[in-house]
Amino acid sequence: MRLTTGGKILCVVMGLGVFLFTGWFYRDHLPKGLFGGGSTAPAGPAVAPASAAPASAPAAPDRKGVLASIRQTGVMRVGMEPDAPPLHFVNPRKQEDGFDFRLAGILAESLGAKKVQVVEADYEDLPARLRAGDIDLIIAGYVPDPSVGGVIWSNGYLDFGLCLIVREGMEATYRTARDLAGKRIEI
Repeated sequence: MRLTTGGKILCVVMGLGVFLFTGWFYRDHLPKGLFGGGSTAPAGPAVAPASAAPASAPAAPDRKGVLASIRQTGVMRVGMEPDAPPLHFVNPRKQEDGFDFRLAGILAESLGAKKVQVVEADYEDLPARLRAGDIDLIIAGYVPDPSVGGVIWSNGYLDFGLCLIVREGMEATYRTARDLAGKRIEI
């Protein structure tokens, strides 16, 4: 089967239309100048432009200077939940610790910050603290949620799911959720 000249033109026009629509839709994530958009905000969880926030979300402050502020002050302010092991907790030596805290340290170092300042807040309060400018980013085991307005989600940094953890030697006894009927469990 061969395409006619009209068919070829139609395919080119449709392809160009899809390309332009996709570019327009993702314009805030493209390099500056393409499609009239472009974001100068740092990659990762930062505040989205006010137009991306739902009507009920407060307008986002100008966050273009977040990276510059981190580099100038040497402090990266990170919102985390208090006492959420193994992601964030205070270890027996009374020091901040955990996967998220250590990840924040690596990120801070790569951005030129000398210190990670943990700002603790309840999980559901962290996006509001970010939008208000109280923190520079959130590292708290969040999963992208479109209902949380006024933030931009990074790619995931932790792939996790629910699993059953049992004492060594008991794996044959507890293999499925049914095996837990009548037992006391902890989450």
